[in-house]
Amino acid sequence: MRTDELEQVIREARAAALVVNTCSQRGERLFVRARHELARRGITLTALARVQHPSLLPDIVDGMINDGHRLVIVGGGDGTISTVVDAFAFRDAVLGLLPFGTGNSFAQTLGVPLALPEAVDVIEHGRVVRVDLGRVGAHYFANTVEIGLSTEVARTTTEPLKRLVGNLAYLLVGAMTLWRHRPFRCTMVVDGSTQTYDTHEVIVANGRIFGRTVLHQEATVEDRLLTISVMEPLDRLRHAWLWLRFILGRPSAFARVPQITAQELVLAADPPQAVTMDGELIGATPMQIRVAPEALNVLVPAHAAG
Repeated sequence: MRTDELEQVIREARAAALVVNTCSQRGERLFVRARHELARRGITLTALARVQHPSLLPDIVDGMINDGHRLVIVGGGDGTISTVVDAFAFRDAVLGLLPFGTGNSFAQTLGVPLALPEAVDVIEHGRVVRVDLGRVGAHYFANTVEIGLSTEVARTTTEPLKRLVGNLAYLLVGAMTLWRHRPFRCTMVVDGSTQTYDTHEVIVANGRIFGRTVLHQEATVEDRLLTISVMEPLDRLRHAWLWLRFILGRPSAFARVPQITAQELVLAADPPQAVTMDGELIGATPMQIRVAPEALNVLVPAHAAG
């Protein structure tokens, strides 16, 4: 089904399924607020799920789509979105985003506002577009795959700390991780060409934003490309300064980081590195990563460019 046809279907129905990751108290509060805000706008919620165990999210969303729901509204952060995009990939269903997470990089890439009323405006009045996803093995991701420093930080930043101090949790854990993190040898086969780097960090991005920081000004989720950022080894003080700028979302944080664009790559490391997908641990190197063009139907603001 074409995007304009999907848009017409959901506009005429004014109905949706709603699923929210409520593993935190904030998620539970936002679930209640989202229900009330959507009802106030005259959007009928034909299915509801408050999910306290994120591992259940993929099956719940898949079931909603199998039951014929054309619009499924998902409340959560980047990890939640990447958990459920498998269910949406290449299907006649539309993702509506309520960005309830810590970073919300994918929502920012799409231009979806972070405040609840404005995000619901997009649900009510936005347009349907078809955007790319990344793919690792049989699984899709919305925003990034990472190895190295940020993976270590993601693995050791606890939910209670994130609830307590928000994005500053990553700054605190990152500062402690920096002093013990060691560079590793990364080998990438990029579109058939082999390249080797000594690095602290590799980020493979489908979109343009990682955390609050723009990785690549020209990157979009419609260009059928992945952007690979390779962090060169730095002394501890320079690395700490870069990490601080990254957490604060400063535009120049990645200005001098080597970047490559590709449609497909194989990522290996010595020693082997843990791999996270939008902050969620999925395995270890080596990994094959590729772009999945026009895999996801999603609502974006009506005025969004592109």
